Amino acid sequence: MSQIPIKSAINDIAPGIEPSTLPQLTSFCERLYNISKGKSLNKNEIVRYHICAYLTIEKYLHSLNLPDPQINKIPLPSKTTIKLINEFRGYLNEISGSSSPRSPLSLVSTPLSQRRTNKTTITTPSRSSPLKKLQALAAESESDANEEIDEDNPFLTKKSSPKKSPTKSPRKPVRYNVENINIPQLIQLCENFYIPASTTKHIIQCFINKRHKFSKKSDWYLACALVYAAYIRINDKLVKEKIKFNETVINQLMRHQLAHLKKPNLVYWVNVLNNDIKDEPWIIELDKKYIYGIKAINQHDMELVAKLGNDYELYDSLGCMKNPHNDYLSKTHNQYFENWSYNILNQLRD
Repeated sequence: MSQIPIKSAINDIAPGIEPSTLPQLTSFCERLYNISKGKSLNKNEIVRYHICAYLTIEKYLHSLNLPDPQINKIPLPSKTTIKLINEFRGYLNEISGSSSPRSPLSLVSTPLSQRRTNKTTITTPSRSSPLKKLQALAAESESDANEEIDEDNPFLTKKSSPKKSPTKSPRKPVRYNVENINIPQLIQLCENFYIPASTTKHIIQCFINKRHKFSKKSDWYLACALVYAAYIRINDKLVKEKIKFNETVINQLMRHQLAHLKKPNLVYWVNVLNNDIKDEPWIIELDKKYIYGIKAINQHDMELVAKLGNDYELYDSLGCMKNPHNDYLSKTHNQYFENWSYNILNQLRD
């Protein structure tokens, strides 16, 4: 299991932690994540990682002198986040055994009773009778009855009923930061689509030059569009032979991106950016090589043509004893020597 999303979630929940504590936190968070698969916590993987990271920071808060966990970093509405955290904490305490508080999985029952995190206090599960527990859960369910989570996009909420109370002002929409892509993730995305290394370096440079345009939205759109532009050119034959190949590429991008982008939005930005970068030099080179079949002439080949003349390979293939390689008195050799000596003398004068 990759620990990259776990470390990223821990750094989001508690920024500024000491690097020496990260292995211990990562190990415990990974155990919580594996346990969470047995419970219907949330279909969204980012939410699952962040909830496990929150409980991990909460457990080692005082023993490792960690900064306060930030609940607003979990990409869910606050009421739903509090409910999921409390339910999962209670589930962990149950499986660890109430009679063994020193179990490695046991968590503190009242972690934030004396402090606040971003003006939001987490309610703790009640230790009273089962009747009171049921009453508390019923009251909490009624408060969240009008709010439904879209599992495909946890950053948006939709109302189950269009009716609004005339006495209450409409609630302002809550915006959450969409996770951005970093360079290692961009390289991994290129590798998933088998982009050559020579093209990957151009994708990275173009991404760095244009990512400022996506400061108010996820730059995963930009990364996916650059990979898409390179991939369809490298596989131009498949684009022409297979029906709906472009749609297949979009579906693959949706599976590999980690920012929970909406497919219509991704299609829109892919088309816009693909048209925007069509005149980039590296894109033109891909068009020449894979679409039009024009062989790129490198510096070494250009040097040989200048020295030996055009069609020098034909003489070699015929096995001629006298060819441009040993005919130093040919017109092409003389011209090459004059140009070479002229450039050397100019460099010496400078």
